[in-house]
Amino acid sequence: MQETSEAYKPVRREIGQAMWIEKEKAGAHALQAHRRKAELAERPIWGWSMATNGQPTAYVFRHDVPAGDSSAPASPQMNPPVDLPGLRQALNDLKPVQLQWDSTAITETERELESVSFESWWRELFYEDYRTFTSPPPSRSSSRPPIGGTGTSGTGGFGGY
Repeated sequence: MQETSEAYKPVRREIGQAMWIEKEKAGAHALQAHRRKAELAERPIWGWSMATNGQPTAYVFRHDVPAGDSSAPASPQMNPPVDLPGLRQALNDLKPVQLQWDSTAITETERELESVSFESWWRELFYEDYRTFTSPPPSRSSSRPPIGGTGTSGTGGFGGY
């Protein structure tokens, strides 16, 4: 058994090194993705215009991307470009009844985020849905009571989960 173990030592070492290299690559990739998301959020490229066709509607676009929606206002309000937190604050202050996001702006943002959806990026930054500014309900798993410590000899009782 010891002879076999010694014979496979170089193989184990090679596998360990390969796993370490892959872990380092994954960490570097995650750090790069985090930086890319942060840099994009800080770029002052976002704008909005308000329309009051019955109910206040904010049309959200990127200043650096040609408008792609046919329903976009012909001449968007020329407000200074803002970063994503600034856009979020401006829209919160305006309190529009509806939000209309330019589809080309969303598509370009997702392209720059490299396989991260705009929805998940916004939720990661602001903990809410970008279309409604509402927080998602807590997941069922996070609302479960803790298991154990109920005075039932460590069984946790019976929660029916």
